[in-house]
Amino acid sequence: MSETTGLLEPPKTEEISSGNDKLSINNHGAMIEELALGGVKILTTVQRGDGKKASTHPCSPIFGSEKLYGLPQHGPMRNDRTIMLKQKDGVTFDYDIKGGKYPDGMRVRQEIRIGNETFFLYTRHINTSNQEIPVNFGEHLYWDAPDGWLGLRVNGVDVTDLVKQNGMTDLLPENEILIPGKPPISLKQTGLSKAVLWACKDADGNFDQDYVCIEPVEGEPLSGFFGSKESMINAGISRSTSLEIAIKKPRSS
Repeated sequence: MSETTGLLEPPKTEEISSGNDKLSINNHGAMIEELALGGVKILTTVQRGDGKKASTHPCSPIFGSEKLYGLPQHGPMRNDRTIMLKQKDGVTFDYDIKGGKYPDGMRVRQEIRIGNETFFLYTRHINTSNQEIPVNFGEHLYWDAPDGWLGLRVNGVDVTDLVKQNGMTDLLPENEILIPGKPPISLKQTGLSKAVLWACKDADGNFDQDYVCIEPVEGEPLSGFFGSKESMINAGISRSTSLEIAIKKPRSS
């Protein structure tokens, strides 16, 4: 809700450009509808095999599902209106998490910027309550893959089978993503040392091939991270993560 009017902003899309970098972003669910760096499409909006239209979105305060607080899959933020402040080179989103039995007082702030063929996403969870509250944040990235994702490599390892299994891989501080038909992509992260790999499968068992999801997350969704000591943010404290995506520059000889 807006701190000045008390009303939710209406849904709207902002188009931001910087040279050959372009960003299309929507305040409903803090959706990144499209990202292009140096003229190369990186993130995209898709029509999935299950009939759903989907774009890159935050998963907060949970990644996946849980029963403890009765929150929806991937948390309420992706399906709710956020406060959006447009900047010259990006936007800032604010959202107060509310849903189920989840405690009041957790605010999410996302700063998204583009420039110099680089995308930057900084996410901060701020606990304004008087109790500790759990968070397992992830960003559900829909990577453009017009030539399919068979042979997808993360840090030199073929992760095709992990995509089919909805599996997980470790992330380094800086990672190389090789999507067929795309130049090498650099993915830097802090605080998001795991990535879930996924593509939708339709009723006949056929996987979507025009995108692939590489989803950085704080902790393994099925390991009990959410609700663990490591997931807790103490009263009056915040926790931050960051993502940086860029087209890898060839090394000079």
